[in-house]
Amino acid sequence: MSSAWRWVGGILAAATAFGAGAEPGVTATTILIGQSAAFSGPASELGTEMRAGAMAYFQQVNASGGVHGRKIELRSLDDGYESDRAAANTKKLIDDGVFLLFGYVGTPTSNASKPIFTAARVPFVGPFTGGILTDTVGWHWIFFVNIPIGIVTLVVIGRLMPKVSHPERVISIDYLGAAAFTAAIVPIMLGLTNKLNNDWTDPSVAGLILLGAVLLGVFV
Repeated sequence: MSSAWRWVGGILAAATAFGAGAEPGVTATTILIGQSAAFSGPASELGTEMRAGAMAYFQQVNASGGVHGRKIELRSLDDGYESDRAAANTKKLIDDGVFLLFGYVGTPTSNASKPIFTAARVPFVGPFTGGILTDTVGWHWIFFVNIPIGIVTLVVIGRLMPKVSHPERVISIDYLGAAAFTAAIVPIMLGLTNKLNNDWTDPSVAGLILLGAVLLGVFV
């Protein structure tokens, strides 16, 4: 995980390299960044661990002299994994003059905050989310941490994993079955994602889940 925080540190270093006061949240001695995450409720451990990991790295950076001599300050607000609270927190953090937003937890909270930070042109760095909403066109102010780390991880695994051969065994991969299973799971996941903002009877929910169920039956 420390590699992910290095990406955040790199973004801060590059963005603040042109002098103090050039951007909101940047002074001669500090860089203020904001976070809205779940620190209460069922998803509280996600937000708590996300913040703890970030703080461990930021404290290391600060102890080493900071970013261009500036200490990183992380201001975190609790949204309880609720969209309306995340949106309100985002507005407050931007009004407080943060340099960027960082470490949000969840697709619905990130999506609710998107119109606010996009309109304010405030960068949104490293959200903890894998939802389909964050992969659509229009997220011009979002910087994913997990994607470059994931690519590097795949390359390392591919290079270091031992190659085991079993010449006496013939393994047949069911490509058609894998494709059918994927085709069934994707609409189900999309339907469940849409349920966050719609009723079960909504076509974007019930229709996709029904389609996935039919395709799952074909797979079986």
